Amino acid sequence: MLKKADVCPCLQLDDLVSEDIKALCKMIKRYNEGISVGLVKNALMHSIIFMVSSSYERIEHAEVQTYSRPEVLTRRFFDLLLQYYQTERAASFYADRLCVTAKYLSTVIKQTTGYPLLSWVYDVVVLAAKRYLKTTSLTIQQVSEALNFSTPSSFVRFFRQRTGYTPLEYRNKV
Repeated sequence: MLKKADVCPCLQLDDLVSEDIKALCKMIKRYNEGISVGLVKNALMHSIIFMVSSSYERIEHAEVQTYSRPEVLTRRFFDLLLQYYQTERAASFYADRLCVTAKYLSTVIKQTTGYPLLSWVYDVVVLAAKRYLKTTSLTIQQVSEALNFSTPSSFVRFFRQRTGYTPLEYRNKV
């Protein structure tokens, strides 16, 4: 059912379904206290999910967008990147997972997105580091370990090269 959501992420809901979803959202907001609040909210959320997924069943095949091989490869790369960015930064890792050469994958990513593969990898790692630094009380060493850097100093160097700040400066000033 929801596999079509990947190729058709924007879905036009008919007015009746849209009104029903709005009503369910209002009901979710009303339930704040009580023993079974979690169960009620859960059931209402499942209702919304079922309504949206049933709307996907009505999509005609003509409406579903098809992707070229490079676009599919790029999408699969990003899926893997979001899954493994904390431990893997080598193009060869992602290429092996996608059964292509690192050179081919790098070329495809650059042609499809306009940015080099490693730029994407490093940007995701930097965003994760920023999130850790701003939303947790982890030490720089703990952030370094969470992002699989060999030493805290290599993490500090990596972060400074890409942001212009040390992790501590970023946490305290920005």
